[in-house]
Amino acid sequence: MRIMRLDFTHVRPGVLGFLPHRTAEKEAPRRGAKPMPAMATRLGALTIGQSPRTDIIPELRSVLGNEIEIVEAGALDGLSSLEIARLAPAGEEQVLVTRLRDGSSTRIGHGHVVPLLSERLADLLPRVDAVLLLCTGTFAPFPATRPILYPERLMLAMVQALAPRHLGIITPDPAQAEEQQVRWRPAADRLSVLAGSPYASAETLPALGADLARRGADLIVLDSLGYGLAMKAVVRRTAGQPVLLPRTVLARAAAELLG
Repeated sequence: MRIMRLDFTHVRPGVLGFLPHRTAEKEAPRRGAKPMPAMATRLGALTIGQSPRTDIIPELRSVLGNEIEIVEAGALDGLSSLEIARLAPAGEEQVLVTRLRDGSSTRIGHGHVVPLLSERLADLLPRVDAVLLLCTGTFAPFPATRPILYPERLMLAMVQALAPRHLGIITPDPAQAEEQQVRWRPAADRLSVLAGSPYASAETLPALGADLARRGADLIVLDSLGYGLAMKAVVRRTAGQPVLLPRTVLARAAAELLG
């Protein structure tokens, strides 16, 4: 039998479905070369007040960890005290309570703040992977190219899943009580709404928790991003019932979304 010897020395590379052997120097990265750093995940935090929210961000960070970069923006950033005063609720307008950069609080009208939020959101969205809306008020969905987490929707869904018999709500301003009755009525058989500002009257929270316990509430919601972990602990201790905090619910949802 004759054995044919094939000579590939003149065959152009790639014609037979393979390329000539490459040296290890070309195939492997150079020794000592640093790998390309991974792009950091960036999370927007949009407040209806002024940034930075030094009261909220550290508690969000306690849930999110340090791997996620938080980029803040505020609807009232750059406005003077006179300009902010002009945003006060008018007539039957929905009342929102928020914090300013100096630590004071202010009441603003829902209709006044929505256009400002839209402007800040348009600037924020191209720079982040998702956005947290730092307000539990009712907002129609904003046009967005990134996910936006709305605390009101998260809280309503969570409470409805828990199906409490008697729901207790603590809200920042007495003027919000009627609106809260409408919002939360479908979530429980019975509902009690009390007012205590996280900014101006946090010392009343223990008494409010005890009052809700006497009324028979078996689940309590602190319905504002202004309430913090220490306030939750006080209400839980005096009420003896579970307490839901929008800050940490929002942060855990973001961690699940971005993790």
